[in-house]
Amino acid sequence: MVNHIPICAGIFIYFGKDGRAQHSGGSEEEILQKVESWMTEHESHENFRTVQVWLEQIQKQVAEAEQEFRVRTKREDLGQRIDKTLRKNAVRDKKFAADIRSAIFTANGIPPQED
Repeated sequence: MVNHIPICAGIFIYFGKDGRAQHSGGSEEEILQKVESWMTEHESHENFRTVQVWLEQIQKQVAEAEQEFRVRTKREDLGQRIDKTLRKNAVRDKKFAADIRSAIFTANGIPPQED
């Protein structure tokens, strides 16, 4: 695969060693706009398919990051509410409190332990 593909002056896209879509030269939003514009203008370019795969990968990464953010936010909110309830009810048994926390997270579709 090509290391760095120039999209326009100062903006490059590439795949990291871990296979993740990477970019340099601007904000993610700006890069995505430039890449989409580049694709409409360079349909016959030798790197077109690579750029297309890069765009699909970055969109997948953005969606995964948004999902992780939502889960992390929900976990933090639930954690605060659980802590408040445990303090209010003076639950001191740490194993019991951990079991309660795990059950509540699981019931809300959140993995009990953050990855």
